[in-house]
Amino acid sequence: MKVSHALLIFFPFLFCHVSKAQVTGDFRTVTDGDWSSTSTWETFDGSTWNAASGIPTSSTAVFIQDGDSVVLSGNSSCKDLHLNADLGTDVGRLNCQSFTLAVYGKLRTYTGSHGTIPGTSVTGTNNHADFIKTGTGKIQITGTTRDVTSAGEWGVP
Repeated sequence: MKVSHALLIFFPFLFCHVSKAQVTGDFRTVTDGDWSSTSTWETFDGSTWNAASGIPTSSTAVFIQDGDSVVLSGNSSCKDLHLNADLGTDVGRLNCQSFTLAVYGKLRTYTGSHGTIPGTSVTGTNNHADFIKTGTGKIQITGTTRDVTSAGEWGVP
């Protein structure tokens, strides 16, 4: 009898999955721009997106949206990096130039129109040469886990 009650309580959790929804403090691009400029970003306050008063840090997730390109002008960091893979006429998503972007979480590509956060995860990243430009810079995965991506959220098209 005790075992069956434990199973009834535990069973629903078997079908739960991790949500990619935005959380308080997340950043998303509002336009093309410099990573270190607050005018490039909006932040989520738990219910709405607002003009940013700061820039992303190692504890905040970043969504670079469809149609937006971000350029590093100094070493920068974020927790999770979500890049929209729908590259049309825009030039790319991220240009590191000669700087380092330290990612303290995971990489993810998604699809969805501007303003659609978190979008839908996609397996293939965009293979356009300008999707991510590193120049002499780099994206450095920093942290305590070996999991850089989750299944179905990054890959080669």
